[in-house]
Amino acid sequence: MKHYINKLTGLLLLTIVVGFSACDENEVERIFEASFQTSTVGLAQLDETAILQVNFSIPTVTETTVTIDLSENGVVYGTDYSTSPTATDGVVTVTVPAGSESASFSITRLVEFIASGNDLTATLAAIDGEESPEFVGTTTVSVLFEEVIAQGGTIDLLTGGSNMPNQCYIDLSNFAQTAVRRDQWELAFYSGAENRVFLNAALLVTAVEISEHNDLAIVSSETVFDTPLQLSSFGQPVTVSNVEELLGGLELGYSMYGPYTDIKEGTLEGTAISEISATDEDNKVYIVSLGSEIPEEHNLEGGLTTTGDHRGFYKIRVLLDGDQYKLQYAPLDETNISEAIFSKNTSANHTYFSIVDQKEVAVEPSASQWDINFSGVYSYYGFDFGFGAGLTYSDYALHNTLGGTALYQVTTYTTDSEGVTTTHDVPSYDSFSLSDVDEASLISDNRAIIGSEWRDSSAGIAKDDRYFVIRDTENNYFKLKFTKLLSDEGERGHSQFVYELL
Repeated sequence: MKHYINKLTGLLLLTIVVGFSACDENEVERIFEASFQTSTVGLAQLDETAILQVNFSIPTVTETTVTIDLSENGVVYGTDYSTSPTATDGVVTVTVPAGSESASFSITRLVEFIASGNDLTATLAAIDGEESPEFVGTTTVSVLFEEVIAQGGTIDLLTGGSNMPNQCYIDLSNFAQTAVRRDQWELAFYSGAENRVFLNAALLVTAVEISEHNDLAIVSSETVFDTPLQLSSFGQPVTVSNVEELLGGLELGYSMYGPYTDIKEGTLEGTAISEISATDEDNKVYIVSLGSEIPEEHNLEGGLTTTGDHRGFYKIRVLLDGDQYKLQYAPLDETNISEAIFSKNTSANHTYFSIVDQKEVAVEPSASQWDINFSGVYSYYGFDFGFGAGLTYSDYALHNTLGGTALYQVTTYTTDSEGVTTTHDVPSYDSFSLSDVDEASLISDNRAIIGSEWRDSSAGIAKDDRYFVIRDTENNYFKLKFTKLLSDEGERGHSQFVYELL
């Protein structure tokens, strides 16, 4: 049986109330409100996990504890389901640090069969650490152990403000959003049949092959090439004789050499790192620029502060160990080589690795549980100016082509350079229905169809001349349009879209 979630509003907007009193007419009252992001989630399969998120109207000022009560209807904790953090006597306690905009916990289904009608209810019970917290909107979540399809709603993206610290993964059918810091990883190892490694475009990570070497220990910033490289910068030819010179054009920027990024379309054959060979000697050394730090400061006047100091250079080499990946890596000028071996993640598109933290990390949800990745920041080597250059965009949206999501854009009108507007013979967003879907227009081999063209950054608005039609990983159809670029206070990094099940 399929259940449908009623339309609902996603994240609460920032609420600032100015109070006037005899003591201080400029006194500002801080209103802390909390609400679940969604009212219903479904766990239809064994080992399926749902993230339940509690959103705050304003960031926490101190370490804050959120308490959630669990009420069971025919299911048993530890037998039929589990939670993280672990529940004690039917209570889940989630502690978040100061500055948090949300708290979350997960529920996982542990058995294949659960009788129809048996379910679980999670209820917001208490918040400790904030003064006079209030529960508003959705205060309970129904956890159904069957397929649930959301009818739609409004999603306020958790990219985190003008420095855009987060990537957001959106599961339309579950009305779910997963936010992860974009500096948690540099490399993503593909889980499919081909042996491919992707770079973190949201962090401006780039990589160049040192084709003369397959030994990490002998490559450093002082390495001289036997045959100089013939490259280009700003469309002009450049001869590079050694690694030190190469580094100047490896960092992503307009004058970078290239292409040293994955192509924006996200296809397997377009990775900067060549397909990993079963023959070890064919796998060369790569120098990786780790991209840019996420700055702490925010720009509250509609601008952006997304790139900070450079994070340094590493050298890597990727091999195969049976059906596993073997990563060898070290800082560029070190000879002490580290190694990591990991299996392909059969439930997700990729296995993610942090070179800086030297560990595998959790990033995207399973391949069937997200449709749109709103990465905030996105970079690639392109030819937008007629010559190769490193390009960086903000407010960028991708779709899950590797997992099976497909979409296309519907343009309702166009305006030419002289200001003449032409209205197209297509349905409006409000009137578009399932019968209007054009299957032949759905695009599943280019993840960058939405991109950043949905917004007018100079005007600070979401464009109203377009919307998108989406077929998700489970063959549900949705329509989606962006409705906001800035917060009510005028800060970037608070975008919003609405969507509806067709």
